[in-house]
Amino acid sequence: MTYAAQLKTMRQARGLTQEELAAKTGIPNTYLSMMETGRIIPAGEWEAKLREALEWTPDTDALLGELLQHTSLDVTAHHLAA
Repeated sequence: MTYAAQLKTMRQARGLTQEELAAKTGIPNTYLSMMETGRIIPAGEWEAKLREALEWTPDTDALLGELLQHTSLDVTAHHLAA
């Protein structure tokens, strides 16, 4: 899973809009949008702010991977059954 997909999934799981996450982190909304589309990959201070604001830990990375793997399998199974 790409960083962009992980970021968007985490933001949505926390019930935040891009604007709300921007206000919480101090990162401009335009940059958050570019991060979620994969045009920018945050590093350093911005990544730390995002992880803190979203309570995104290494354990969360593993859970995201499992969730998206199961979601992908469910979607594939659904399409195959149709």
